[in-house]
Amino acid sequence: MFKNLLKEKLRDFPGISFIHIGKSPNDKGTYLFLLKNIYSKEFIIGKLGNFYFKNGYYVYIGSGYTSLSKRVLRHLKRNKTIKWHIDHITSNRGFTPLKYQILFHDMKIEDELAESIISLGDNVIKGFGASDSKVISHLVYFKKDPLKNQDFLNLIDSYSVQRPFN
Repeated sequence: MFKNLLKEKLRDFPGISFIHIGKSPNDKGTYLFLLKNIYSKEFIIGKLGNFYFKNGYYVYIGSGYTSLSKRVLRHLKRNKTIKWHIDHITSNRGFTPLKYQILFHDMKIEDELAESIISLGDNVIKGFGASDSKVISHLVYFKKDPLKNQDFLNLIDSYSVQRPFN
């Protein structure tokens, strides 16, 4: 039910991919959110402080083990109360959402996936989205579109049952 509701609400956002790993019927899993920043700009990110965001591409790795669909929908809203680190950039018009990869599953792979994506990226925003994680960051910067990076696509494909982002 949650999957159909989510698909219905996101039908106007063409960059959504839904992937199921295993047989999880639950509304939980991991997601990747690809955004493009068109302006280089400094932001205050809550208690983390000031960070300079270069123009380019950013991949955010997150998870939701209760109400994943609600979290996904929240990220796509511009007007919202700032609650999480990601809200600071998703509410900013300089950041354009490009793709959203949703992996429905019962495993906790968020940190593992973040570490793998960090190894492919050009930089990270230290501490971003990682307050409850051992990983340095859950936001990875790419100078060039990671969707044109075969290593990135192969990595995501290794977590999926079909080709993501197509």
